[in-house]
Amino acid sequence: MKMILASILFSLSVHASSVFKSDTRLPLELQNKVLQAVYTCGDYTRSWSLQEENTSVSEIRVDQGVIDYRFETIFSVNYYFDGTHPMTKKIGVVSMEWDIDNPAAEKWTVESLDCPNL
Repeated sequence: MKMILASILFSLSVHASSVFKSDTRLPLELQNKVLQAVYTCGDYTRSWSLQEENTSVSEIRVDQGVIDYRFETIFSVNYYFDGTHPMTKKIGVVSMEWDIDNPAAEKWTVESLDCPNL
């Protein structure tokens, strides 16, 4: 069972490295979470053409020096409508890095996902 889980995580990591830009601003801790969320949009997202277009980062200053980070990532995916007509769709993901001290709380989260209608 552990071997199966390890191979699944390894294959996700390998695919994640080919989906994200080499200079992506999305932390490694979020890349697999974001990719898992994108895959829920549909089978077309598992295409070889899924690519990160851009990731923007904004700081959210809370109080007492605490800073959370909000990441907005846009992906593009090419697919064939009806098997012959090439199409490109954009997928948007908002994810967060929370500056928290509670080890029971999730530090890295996917907050929203914008899947296009096909």
